[in-house]
Amino acid sequence: MAAEDAMVTTMYMRGELKTLAIRKAFDEHMNPGTREFAERVDYLMDHPPETMEAQAAQAATRMTFNAPLGEKGRTLQLFVNKWNLQWMIPFIRTPINIAKELVRMSPFSPLVGEWRDAIAKGGVERDRAIAEMTLGTGIMTATMAYAFAGNISGAGSPDPGKNRGKAGVWQPYSVLIGDKWYEYARIQPTGTLMGMAADLANVWDHATDEEKDKIPKMLAVAFSNAITNQTFLQGITNFVNATSDPTRFAPRFFQQFAGSMVPNVIGQPTAMADPVVREVNNMLDAIQARVPGLRQDLLPKRDWLGEPVQTKERLGVILPVREQQVSDDKVRQEAARLDISMAAPPKKTHIGKGNGNLGDVELTPEEQDKFEKVSGEMAHRVLGNIVNAPGYDQMPDLVKRKVFAKVLTASHQVAAAQALPMDKRLAYIQSISEKVASELAPEQ
Repeated sequence: MAAEDAMVTTMYMRGELKTLAIRKAFDEHMNPGTREFAERVDYLMDHPPETMEAQAAQAATRMTFNAPLGEKGRTLQLFVNKWNLQWMIPFIRTPINIAKELVRMSPFSPLVGEWRDAIAKGGVERDRAIAEMTLGTGIMTATMAYAFAGNISGAGSPDPGKNRGKAGVWQPYSVLIGDKWYEYARIQPTGTLMGMAADLANVWDHATDEEKDKIPKMLAVAFSNAITNQTFLQGITNFVNATSDPTRFAPRFFQQFAGSMVPNVIGQPTAMADPVVREVNNMLDAIQARVPGLRQDLLPKRDWLGEPVQTKERLGVILPVREQQVSDDKVRQEAARLDISMAAPPKKTHIGKGNGNLGDVELTPEEQDKFEKVSGEMAHRVLGNIVNAPGYDQMPDLVKRKVFAKVLTASHQVAAAQALPMDKRLAYIQSISEKVASELAPEQ
């Protein structure tokens, strides 16, 4: 990792040296169309003056997000080190610097001290600061336009079920080129800038007429989504979620904590080599999912049609840009177009009627997997016949949504009946009967 960082820093430094060398050759009134101009640029790059080398090094440090922290950043760093919170906040300098670069490329750039300093210096520094703000604002504007057209995605709908219903035809924080989505989230700092703009467009789409008057709130939501979805902030985000809503988020937080015990140098290649995403139901599963040879023993994660979720391919195999081929399955396309919310697989089912909570039965992971497989395959088969039938395209969308809802309800009922083995079902019925009888029996 250190070698890769050094290579990137050197690349940025050479690029900045060339820019400075060209600028100096222009200042010396040399003709850019001559051989002497090119030779002068090459010479300055290989033998840069101390001031030029220092400027290039400073630019490389900034563009690799390694700039020294300010007073507030150092205070946070000391606090994390003092209380041994590195497990929750492993990175401090990088996310702070990325956040600064994000703001410097937005209309809020005057909030950053370094930007104000560049403006005060005047000359090239001022021109560059203004150009960065203008470029960033232009990127945000273009991103919002493409997001409204459906060609750039943000975090998705506030309803997780609607995002689940788009499986196979949509990918968060991605650009649609042809029939493929390409993730941009990890291309910094423009990725976060684009994500904020896409989320702002998404919030606007889902806001009511009254909420659309609350622009500051919408900006805050978009900025929060863009920042907290970054991988280097997942630790603190998950911790805050776990403490604010333990029932919902604590299990996931402790699973990720357990999984972190396996080094990334082992865990990441293991996950990338597995063509299927795996279900993680407890802390032991989280560790097993990152160990070669053990990961394949875990159950596959399934989408709403019961098919195993495939591990996303990466552009160029190793680049941090995940790809998503848009499925040509009309059932998937219609579910996404109709914006149908797909319920998450149930953790329990119910036996009998009129017995209240006595009829609730917890499903094992294997039974949950069978439920998803059976309900998904049935829904896919029935809906496939419907959406490909003559006359379907002429039906109103309201009717289509009702058709989807009825088929999904029926498939869930069939799956619930098949998920529990008959002997287990009979045992629960017997147990329920005994409990009801004991409650109705007169006291002695």
